[in-house]
Formats: sequence, C-alpha cells, structure tokens
Amino acid sequence: ATGNGQVAQLNKVGRLVLGGCFFFAVFHAGLWLVLSDFTDVPGVPDSLQYDEIARNLIAGKGYALSRGEGYEPTLLREPGYPAFLAVVYSVGGHSRTAAKLVQILLFGVITLLAYVLAFELLASRRAALAVSGLTLGSFNLASYSTLLLSENLITLVLLIAIITASGALRRDGFTLLL
Repeated sequence: ATGNGQVAQLNKVGRLVLGGCFFFAVFHAGLWLVLSDFTDVPGVPDSLQYDEIARNLIAGKGYALSRGEGYEPTLLREPGYPAFLAVVYSVGGHSRTAAKLVQILLFGVITLLAYVLAFELLASRRAALAVSGLTLGSFNLASYSTLLLSENLITLVLLIAIITASGALRRDGFTLLL
C-alpha cells in the first residue's frame, strides 16, 4: 500500500531529484517570463479584469469591475484569483511582475504535486518522476505561469484536492463518501 508515509520516506537522492525538478520548473517558467520581456499578452481581457478587481479590493472599493466613481459589484469573474492577486499586490505593491514570479513558484509546486499524485496512484517512483518531468517540461504550463490568468492557481488547488481525496479514500474507503 502506498501513502503519504512512503512519499515522506524518500531517500536523499529522491529528495535531490525532486528538488531538481522544482528548480528546473521554476527556471523553465522563468525563461518564459524573460522571453516575454516581462510584458503581458495584449488583448486578453481576463487578465485586465482580474487586475482591476484586485486593485479595487485593495482600495476598499469591493469586488468591483469599474474605474472612477460609482463602483458596482460584479459576478463576472470568480473571486478566488482576484483575491489571490490582491494578496500578492498587498505584499509586493501593485506589481504584475511580482504576481508572475509568485505564479512561477506555484508552477514549481505543481510539478512536485504532480509527482505526489502520480506516486499515490501508480505506486512507482519512476512513473511519478516521469509525470513530474512531463509537467515541468510542458511549454504550455510553463508559459501560463507567466500570465495573470487563473489556470495556475486552480491547477494547484485541484491537485491538492485530488491528493487529499485520494488519501482519504485510501485510508477510510468509500464510507467517507456516505
């Protein structure tokens, strides 16, 4: 039986390999940020709307998608990602680059969580390492981490939820669902 105990018992070489995967994922996504010249993709309204809502949250104007006077609440965007941006902006100033750097670190964590999930499901370190390698080598995933879009954050949350549910089901069986 696999489980979190086996993942925690990785030998020194395994920890170095996973650390290398994290480092390479961050490096890979960082290259995309440098290649994009730290600019945003023009014409992506999602990014602009997330940014506007986050700035309004910080300014105490609520969950609004409007500028100037007369802020009106909106339900156009789900609240998770704009709230995440608001936290990053609160810590790092209104810096889109800081938000992208945080997302690059999240991509590194996603790579590690892909390993954990694959190991939980496949019970093979080699297969889990292959999954982690495919994740960190994905051009699409790496480049998305440099955009102010919700995909990176939701991927992280989804992986955590699946790993948690998998562990609970393995430990408690289907009685947990009843």
